[in-house]
Amino acid sequence: MNSTLRASVILVILALAVGCSSTRQLSSLKEQAAAGNYAGIAAEEVTCTQGERGCNQIRLIKGDACFQVAARGDPGRWDCAIEQLGLGIDMTEGTATEMGSLQPFYENLLEALRQRRDLSRSRAEAAPLTTQLERRAQGFQGAFPAAPAGYYYLASAQLTQALDAADASPDAACRTLNDLQSLLARAPAERGRYTANFQRIEADIRGAKSTVRGCV
Repeated sequence: MNSTLRASVILVILALAVGCSSTRQLSSLKEQAAAGNYAGIAAEEVTCTQGERGCNQIRLIKGDACFQVAARGDPGRWDCAIEQLGLGIDMTEGTATEMGSLQPFYENLLEALRQRRDLSRSRAEAAPLTTQLERRAQGFQGAFPAAPAGYYYLASAQLTQALDAADASPDAACRTLNDLQSLLARAPAERGRYTANFQRIEADIRGAKSTVRGCV
């Protein structure tokens, strides 16, 4: 066997080994998720990359596990949820995987970004999270235009941006706040589990308008 052929055979063997490894991990993670072993999944190392069979699902499962652990009292896992859910969504073509719709994973990504932003200790730390929340909410709206979550999380991001700009540019901030009221008015009438979220943010926008100079 010449050296070129030998190298090709080795590459094929390595590719098959990597594929088998990711398939085994996906199967294991699905079993753990079904059993509710979120802490175990969150602690598991994931190294698969774009193009490996099932890698998008592996990332989504790990991201969802990190989300569940963070939501149950470990805020240190929000960053893991953001990273892994974002990777899984970006690796997925369309709006569904073999596990079903991307929507619940996407909504968990948006909530993880909001939670992590709210834990920020400074405006500088929060700003990139707010920007990412805005971008991801816009992407969610494009994928799931009839879902209320996109409206809520987009408003959450843009409200923060308006408040950050209020002292320096009150007129622009006021325009943004008015636009947000229009945005929320266009949201689906049936808001399901986001009903309380909409009520809070609508009240926050009204409150913000009363504090921005010259805004009525």
